[in-house]
Amino acid sequence: MKTMLFAATALGGALLSAAPVIEKLDYPETVRAGEPFALSVTVSGTGDAPASCSFNGETRLIPPNLHNYAAGKLAAKYSKIEADGAVTAGSDYHTLLSFPLPQDGRSYTVWVRASGGALCLRRPEKELKWSFGRSGTFRWINFGSWNRAQAGPTLALMSEKTPYARVERILLTTAPAAAYRPAGDGSAPNRFVWVPGVSAVGRHRFEVTVSAGGESAKRTVEVTVLPPARETGTPVSAAAAASGRQRRLDLAKLSVRAADYPLFDFFGKECREALEKKPFGLSFAPGNMIALRCNAFPSLPDTVEIPVGAKAAGIALLLAEYWQGDVMQEMAHIRVRYADGTEVRIPLREEFELCGSFRNREPQAALYVGTFSSGQAEFHLTVLPWVNPHPGKEIASLAFSNIRMVVSKEENKLIPLNVTAESSQLLLGALLLERSADAGNLAAAAGKKCETHSGTVEVTVDFSSPAGKIHPNVFSTNETDVQSADNPKFDEYLEKMKSVGCRLYRFHSGWNLESVYPDKLRNPQYEKLALTISKLKSANPEWDVMICFNKIPSYVNPKTPEGRRLFASLCADLVRELNLKRKFDLRYWEIYNEVYFKKIEEDRSLWKMYNEAAAAMRKVDPSIRIGGYAPCWPSVGAIRDFYRHCGEETDFISYHKYLTGSVKTPTAYLMAGTASFGEDARAIRAMAEEERPGRPVELALTEYNINFNWKPHDPRQANRIGAAWFASVLHHLVKADVEIAQTWHSRGGGTFGLFSADNEPRPAAAVFAVANRYLKGEYLKSATSSPEVECLAFRNPERRGLLLVNKSDREVTVTLDLLNLPPAPETVLPSVESVGISGGSVSSEKLPAIPEEVVLKPYGVYLLAW
Repeated sequence: MKTMLFAATALGGALLSAAPVIEKLDYPETVRAGEPFALSVTVSGTGDAPASCSFNGETRLIPPNLHNYAAGKLAAKYSKIEADGAVTAGSDYHTLLSFPLPQDGRSYTVWVRASGGALCLRRPEKELKWSFGRSGTFRWINFGSWNRAQAGPTLALMSEKTPYARVERILLTTAPAAAYRPAGDGSAPNRFVWVPGVSAVGRHRFEVTVSAGGESAKRTVEVTVLPPARETGTPVSAAAAASGRQRRLDLAKLSVRAADYPLFDFFGKECREALEKKPFGLSFAPGNMIALRCNAFPSLPDTVEIPVGAKAAGIALLLAEYWQGDVMQEMAHIRVRYADGTEVRIPLREEFELCGSFRNREPQAALYVGTFSSGQAEFHLTVLPWVNPHPGKEIASLAFSNIRMVVSKEENKLIPLNVTAESSQLLLGALLLERSADAGNLAAAAGKKCETHSGTVEVTVDFSSPAGKIHPNVFSTNETDVQSADNPKFDEYLEKMKSVGCRLYRFHSGWNLESVYPDKLRNPQYEKLALTISKLKSANPEWDVMICFNKIPSYVNPKTPEGRRLFASLCADLVRELNLKRKFDLRYWEIYNEVYFKKIEEDRSLWKMYNEAAAAMRKVDPSIRIGGYAPCWPSVGAIRDFYRHCGEETDFISYHKYLTGSVKTPTAYLMAGTASFGEDARAIRAMAEEERPGRPVELALTEYNINFNWKPHDPRQANRIGAAWFASVLHHLVKADVEIAQTWHSRGGGTFGLFSADNEPRPAAAVFAVANRYLKGEYLKSATSSPEVECLAFRNPERRGLLLVNKSDREVTVTLDLLNLPPAPETVLPSVESVGISGGSVSSEKLPAIPEEVVLKPYGVYLLAW
């Protein structure tokens, strides 16, 4: 328990009249979730006026010179004390209890909390005042104001006839009855209680404000909420570190030389240091690499057999992969062959046992070591711990094999992101584990399971703790067919888009430099592009356009100085035409779209051309913001290479991300993957600061959606699942301080569009409409007790509120703990707006007050604003 004592402000030795002083605060500095945090406030300096005290959104009147007595502790000898602590009589006209009257010369108002029949306030020899009212419930009775001259040192309460009065509590204060009336049970009017939930774990700061006579005093208290105490018998997760003997399998003779395969050569200083630190207690030797065949290196083997000749409790495998397949797709396998001729097959699945270059870096069924770059591609190292089901058998060998297949219907040749033939699986180390505990503990640590809620989730929001700025351009989109605006359907779409309110439209679809400049700089065709921009600007002058130079013209050769100069001239000419001549004042210009798709070329001619183009564009209009290079995946290593070479000409770093390329990817996986959007942004921001300390740069996710593939279209993008998914991604982007994010895309395109081809808004459009209307200003510190429910709280000069997202397929009740929320005016109930997006429908209503809990439908999105 912490007690904070404060000196009283004085003038000439006397306290200022009606100027409150917080003399003391009593509270615990730490409390466990689920246990009460109690704060007691001692106030002086208000004379005989009560003080108004506020804490955590609750306001109470604290009476001056308070004396508070529980009746049971004052009961007379023959009185009865009942189970609830109330004192009652055993006979008529019986003295129930006596209590002292302070002997300080002041008059005290006497309040008694009682139920039942008549009750009399008396001094030993004289009755002072009767209350003849009867009540079946406890209520506060005012017995007037008394001092020592009137009543003497002791007062008593006496019952009349049956039904006998029942007395629970006596409260004395120098505040007149007109200024103060007790509330509730009156047990501690100066005591505030907050019971934090699991979502409140962490450190919190609260302001205590006391007001009286137009003056106020403030103090701050801090409390740390600890996780709930672990119940006896609850198992504690074993430390994921091997401590027993390990035998390293010799891979040297089977390995390829990394120097002969520069695309795979990520064995730099960072990688070697990571392995020398013995991740998870494992002693892998850096430098070994068995690589399996892929299209880039067809001479590599499909299978490599590694001799063992020993028994083991388990095996730890160090793996990596160039390129990737689809989530959960088996990319390779290892056959454990025993000396008796039997074998066990270990599948190596994408994002479960290993992670490809353009996949999320932390696997679902293995342990993440780190991400390292070869300068041309990025590699995620993972450890797969395997428990041997036959530890008594000798293992003869391990056969490491890939799974190459003819491109299937779901492997999109136009965007070959998830094609097995393009991928190469890498085995970097193999350790035989002697102790079964090591194998078991590592396997348990690797076996991550998604947390699920039990039907009730706690949400805690601190409205006094802003965590960052909400950037309005994060709720934006890609425009569709940008040179096809000369039709009534486009005009109808613009009218409907006004209610959605996206602010920044990326121009990538349906245009390229060669369509505007078919004959190089001769006879440019500006009109179709300019018409679309003009219509957008006319619909809403605050809307802006990001021009993406998405495709290098066929007549431009980036590897020659002449080609690079021509590209720079084309880009600069378009800036001149749209911004200087036509006065569109377009702020954002993006150079490239998904270039260097599989690897960064050693000559880096595209980086040279980027710098030349950016300099030429900036010379025409110095006010514009230029960025790139929009890779198809947020590969930090590749983006680092770009920023290292082009950072001086880069105002924003752009990149793309789609979580899958298959409609078969489980929805639960897609929902769990939304957090990676925030992790990507933080990693890119940290890299940018490392490369160019102190230089401001914006982040722009200029394409994203659930599924990049349209063979077939993913129906989830156009239904309630997509709405919840987008809401969750936006939540993580906002909390990662991303400045720009643009969905792929605005309309049509199968299930990609926020609007259908017939301009019908989809559930995701409702999410963006809510975001653009309400989510402004600052986002606030918030947390939930389950990762399946997320909360984005906000405040701005117009309103406060929060957005809730249910990422699960089950209904959930959310209890709200809103900390430091300013109390609403007493004369006016808060006008609370609620908007629900669920099952393809949108509902809205006005509530008289902020609810203490809300029910979220499966994949439901819900907003409260006031």
